[in-house]
Amino acid sequence: MRYVYPCVLTPEEGGGFFARFPDVPGALTCGDDRAEALAMAEDALAVALAARLGLSESVVRRLVNLDHRSHISHVEKALRAVGRKLAVEDQAA
Repeated sequence: MRYVYPCVLTPEEGGGFFARFPDVPGALTCGDDRAEALAMAEDALAVALAARLGLSESVVRRLVNLDHRSHISHVEKALRAVGRKLAVEDQAA
C-alpha cells in the first residue's frame, strides 16, 4: 500500500523551495534546499491532514505509517475525508 499526495516544489527568488500540496489546502511550507523542503512538506501534510480530520497529528502519522497496524476502516475514513480512496494493486515481484 502506498499513499500518494502530489507535492509541488517551486524555487523561490531568494533561494530555497516553496512546497505545497494541490489536493490538501493549507499544507504549505518551504525549505532552504530541495531535500529540506520535502522533509518539511511531510510535516506540513501531516499537520494539515490532522486538522482536516479533527485528529491529533500523532494519530494521522500512525495512519499513514505502513509499519503501524491501523484498522483498514480508519484508513479508508481518513482517505475519504481528503477526497481519496483506497486502491489495492498487485505488482509482479
